[in-house]
Amino acid sequence: MKKYSEKQKLDGVESYISCELGLRATATLHNADVASLRKWVAAYEAIGIAGIQRKPRQTYDLNFKLEVLQKLKSQELSYRQAGALFNVRRFDSIAAWERAYDEFGVAGLMPHQPSRRKPEATDGASKPLTDPDGAALPSRQELLEELEALRTENAYLKKLKALVQAQAKSAPGSERRS
Repeated sequence: MKKYSEKQKLDGVESYISCELGLRATATLHNADVASLRKWVAAYEAIGIAGIQRKPRQTYDLNFKLEVLQKLKSQELSYRQAGALFNVRRFDSIAAWERAYDEFGVAGLMPHQPSRRKPEATDGASKPLTDPDGAALPSRQELLEELEALRTENAYLKKLKALVQAQAKSAPGSERRS
């Protein structure tokens, strides 16, 4: 990945905004990548000169990520637009946040979540998980079996309730006295 100076970025953005040339011609003129120039222009238009200034690597907190994702959905922004609007240098990070949120919910946006990491290869049987009290947690298969049993019980109770209600409706009509 080529590094561009702030002056080169600003020159390219100003040249493009002045409408002298198109995006590709401007990028060629300033010896820049078209995608980079597009990103600089979007950032410059969204937040000004701060959008193209070099920034140290940044970490984002949970509330910031949620705000970005909410704005992304509500205004139907692209990742590039949201990155420019919120000054997120790598807009592909926003795509990763969205995938993590879709898969794991809010927990997926937390930094260094073990649930987002791929499991490490182990030699032999895996160590059973334990809760903070030290008690062993059920395995995934046990949880799935319990879920299926609860769903079956729930469906049975719904049918029973419907049957009881149907009998209650028909009972007063059958008890008429002549």
